[in-house]
Amino acid sequence: MLKKSTFFIFSYFLLLTSCGYTLQGINNPLKEKAGIEKIYIAPTENNTYETSIETIVFNHLIKKIASQKRVQIVKNPKHADATLKSSVYLCSYKTEAKTPASKLTGGTGRSDISVATVYLASLGSSFSLIKNDKTIWSRSINKRKSFQANNQLGALGSTSHLINQSEFYKALEDLSSSMMDQVHESMLAMF
Repeated sequence: MLKKSTFFIFSYFLLLTSCGYTLQGINNPLKEKAGIEKIYIAPTENNTYETSIETIVFNHLIKKIASQKRVQIVKNPKHADATLKSSVYLCSYKTEAKTPASKLTGGTGRSDISVATVYLASLGSSFSLIKNDKTIWSRSINKRKSFQANNQLGALGSTSHLINQSEFYKALEDLSSSMMDQVHESMLAMF
């Protein structure tokens, strides 16, 4: 009987320790190693010609930092232990794939004219964590994502630019969200 219970206890312990999953601790590497409990997130600077991209990046940054609950976000930099700054330096899209116009119109269009069918969105941002006027962490991240052109969505006509722009902004939302995952992980890994 003793052998059986010892075997079950050992098996249970082995199962718990070998599954590869760990619970996220409540520890805060920023607090423990850098003394940062409160953080001010400065408005994102836009160094591109694309309007409102700074708002998209800023909102995703706030959402990610707040959701992790490792530091408290404060509204006034005077109440913060550190400031997180960000800027967007790249925001654009370009043609990634083309097809002859005749293929899109069932053979009635011109075959000597190529039409964009897929675009590639690019987003580049830099981030820095500043404490006592000294940069203690910084990172630049570039992301890219393909998106369908209006003709692949079945929407031909005079609203083409508006539809392409809408798809571009959907891609920017996705890029910004995944970028913030990298920012958060990189910032914590530094400490």
